[in-house]
Amino acid sequence: MYKSKDIERWGSGIKRIHDECVTADIMVEFKRLKTGFVVVFHRPEWGTNIRLEKGDKKSKVKSKVKSKVKNNGKVILLIRKNSVITIPEIAQQLDLSLAGVEKIIRNLKQEQLLRRIGPAKGGYWEAL
Repeated sequence: MYKSKDIERWGSGIKRIHDECVTADIMVEFKRLKTGFVVVFHRPEWGTNIRLEKGDKKSKVKSKVKSKVKNNGKVILLIRKNSVITIPEIAQQLDLSLAGVEKIIRNLKQEQLLRRIGPAKGGYWEAL
């Protein structure tokens, strides 16, 4: 385990983690490895509500679930407007990668919310 003076040398991010844990009374250890180090957070007793948030600042963590639902809805909406739309056109309109749109379509097909009628060229989409 390292002391506070060691942590200060490693950079401001590590120091902030350490300081927040000390403030919240959470035990934290920094262990050195050959290729770097490991940070170990010791979990407080079950049932306690210790949080590492700053009072008035809103969290800027993007919710993957919200984004997924939002993008799924946008893809379905585009397909309902234009059943012959292509994956590259969807990607361009939603500012997503081709792989991202392909994954969304694959998931929508699995969930039986979308179906492809006909061949890849000349076919069309059906939003269920």
